[in-house]
Amino acid sequence: MRKTKLGQIARECRATWTASKNGVPIVGLEHLVPGEITLSTWEIDSDNTFNKKFSKGQVLLGRRRVYLRKAAIAPFDGICSGDITVIEAIPNKILPEMLPFIIQNDAFFDYAMQGSAGSLSPRVKWEHLANYEFSIPTIPEQKILTDKLWAAYRLKESYKKLLATTDEMVKSQFIEMFMDKGYPMVAIKSFADITTGSTPSKSHPEYWGGNFPWVSAEDMREKYVYTSCKRLTEAGYKTCKHLPVDTLMYVCRGSIGVISINKIECATNQSICTATCHEKICNVEFLYHALLYKKNDIKKIGTGTSFKSLNQSAFSELTVILPPIEEQMKFVAIAQQADKSKFVELKSQFIEMFENSPKTKLSDFCELKARIGWQGLKHEEFLDEGDYYLVTGVDFDGKSINWSRCHYVTKDRYDQDTNIQLHNGDVLVTKDGTIGKVAIVSGLDGPATLNSGVFVLRDKKGLTLNRFLFYCLLTKDFEKFIEDCKTGSTIAHLNQKAFVNYFIPTPGLALQEKFVTIAEQADKSK
Repeated sequence: MRKTKLGQIARECRATWTASKNGVPIVGLEHLVPGEITLSTWEIDSDNTFNKKFSKGQVLLGRRRVYLRKAAIAPFDGICSGDITVIEAIPNKILPEMLPFIIQNDAFFDYAMQGSAGSLSPRVKWEHLANYEFSIPTIPEQKILTDKLWAAYRLKESYKKLLATTDEMVKSQFIEMFMDKGYPMVAIKSFADITTGSTPSKSHPEYWGGNFPWVSAEDMREKYVYTSCKRLTEAGYKTCKHLPVDTLMYVCRGSIGVISINKIECATNQSICTATCHEKICNVEFLYHALLYKKNDIKKIGTGTSFKSLNQSAFSELTVILPPIEEQMKFVAIAQQADKSKFVELKSQFIEMFENSPKTKLSDFCELKARIGWQGLKHEEFLDEGDYYLVTGVDFDGKSINWSRCHYVTKDRYDQDTNIQLHNGDVLVTKDGTIGKVAIVSGLDGPATLNSGVFVLRDKKGLTLNRFLFYCLLTKDFEKFIEDCKTGSTIAHLNQKAFVNYFIPTPGLALQEKFVTIAEQADKSK
């Protein structure tokens, strides 16, 4: 493996489309799905001003709000938005089939975010991306690796089809229970309050960068919304309308027809309208599925050519089937069970089980240990081979430790590190560089210690199971908290005094064990 930079094996393409656009696929940012490596949606013969050309096999990277992790390989020639960077492999430097895996990964996007510029709509330039450094194997080795990566991807896609089948089952259940049964069609405005969000004034920088979530359309990627990319200060939050938990949100500008349910108290921007259901008349989960059933009707009432909008009044007049609340709840129970059977609503399960549980600060029940600097670690104490593992953040492999990647220290050095000698079950969090990465120690078959870039957490009062603590630190809420604790400009550091003030739910151990069982089964199903 040798080190290289992205600009040495790939280049940006800036070709423009000059021929007729009739019948040509059009790709906008809304067609790139976060985390997905292939393109599954696009438009044809839509009115637009796009003229950037792309070709089959090139990678389309969403350069606006790059934290959304949008990058996919093009399956055909077409035209795309100017907010998409088109990247192609340089022949004999990298296999084109491998390039999307280089780009669609967390390490690349973490680097890309460092070069993003702009406040509300940050963009990243190719000049920054070209300097992204990574290790690359030889072309024959790339072929072997690429075959394995695409085989794994095809397996993932097969699993997603199974999940889609579950969704179709829920839709069929909706039709069976409510269609042609004589239930009335009722305008949404008669059983829900409809409002539109707003954006605090950009001329007031003191409104931005706080702890209050402000949801935009980009945050509505799943059925439930648990967090947001942008945050408001208390002053900014007071200028907006606040949404209670379990409010239906729908995109009214741009990607109309996208709907979600909020699981956090939040404000929204003006591209989102909301419907708060009247109690005992309509359940928000039922309304969500009723609107999914009428998704095509929602798109039809949108106005505009290049930029669709959904008038609030028109939406409020939209009619949906409305059975008695008792019948709605029977369907909701089926839909929620389907969500759990897919193991994709682990966050929903977490909130359902623990939203009313007491919460405790990390500092009140957990020891937080770390090496202070290198504590005199000498060059001769740092080994490539040995018996005493030295764990660093680089050794984190997803949620566990890759022991084959670790370096070692001498026995004398290890014996001095009595406060940070590791045990199976210890929860680790990176505190320097790429902060907030979480892993749990498992499969440890010998003595091990830490470097200065990692915290080890241990329950000192018997309040939590290690694996429960571990899953608590994998939530979006924790990710946002970590960002707020970050210090440093060139190299990020996790502020320890702020970090120990994080609150986690502390229900009884039996309930924790129940959740861990669900979470571990979800991991296996993935």
